[in-house]
Amino acid sequence: MSSRVTPKQILKELYHGTSVEAGVSIATGAMHPSTEGNLGEGVYLTDSLDVASKVARFHAAGGGWVAGYVIEVLVDLGKLKDCGSTPDSDGSWRSRHDAAKRIHGPWPKAHINEDFTEYCVKDVKSIRIVGAYVHHPTSDIQYPIQCLLWKYFVTVDGNKYLDNHGKMIWQAPSKSSYLDSVGTKFHQIHWEIRDAGENMYYIINSDKMMHLDGQVKNGEKVKLWVGKKGIADLGTATQFIKWQFIPTARPNEYFILNVGKQMWLDSNGMSLWKGKNLEDKGAYPLNISWKLVPAMMMM
Repeated sequence: MSSRVTPKQILKELYHGTSVEAGVSIATGAMHPSTEGNLGEGVYLTDSLDVASKVARFHAAGGGWVAGYVIEVLVDLGKLKDCGSTPDSDGSWRSRHDAAKRIHGPWPKAHINEDFTEYCVKDVKSIRIVGAYVHHPTSDIQYPIQCLLWKYFVTVDGNKYLDNHGKMIWQAPSKSSYLDSVGTKFHQIHWEIRDAGENMYYIINSDKMMHLDGQVKNGEKVKLWVGKKGIADLGTATQFIKWQFIPTARPNEYFILNVGKQMWLDSNGMSLWKGKNLEDKGAYPLNISWKLVPAMMMM
């Protein structure tokens, strides 16, 4: 959807906290107005990143057991109505103004204990999406390897994500101690894990619907592969698209072994690596350690 925001206009940086399902929809399309709220119909935003993050966590399933998302936007507020702390659920401001703001009181259910400013914008065309941030789950629940959740594969030694193109890894800049910047195309780093039998699994990129493939030469990056008939076509060398997950000592963290190569998925170069034997994890075991982070329910 086109935007009427131009560099000559006075823009305001604002944030929208939401669940990942809504976040994917927003990032791949446009903001969607709420039909109701304290300021009536419109797109609700805040100028506080911390508040948006808490709202994102509140909207995530279970209040924190899957990821939440913060969408960063630039907004041309146009003619702005300041409602103070008074609600206007009928949206009477819409007849003469482009946006409204008010002081929202504490929201204990979302763990927001102080007043904050909420904005309501009438026209989605005045909003430009410029970024997205993932708020990792706060729960210490041990998740099954295979479940109805898309996952992030995140390196244990830093905020790097298994990616579906290029270097096959995405270094996510940190916006704060609890938010990673994943950009507006964060659906590219969602992965599905499917059972391959005998404690082996297929790792499938949910954006491209292709298998993570370890049939590469030594030192080469892992790649994506799909058969001529689609994701169900496993080809003639299935051992290279099968992976085993060997638990580390920490919840949801694994060494990931390619069955065909009998080598570990290594974040240092995104190739496969093996020491003297499989018990040998080398001098830098964190390079071959991955954390599975629940991203969203599979659609």
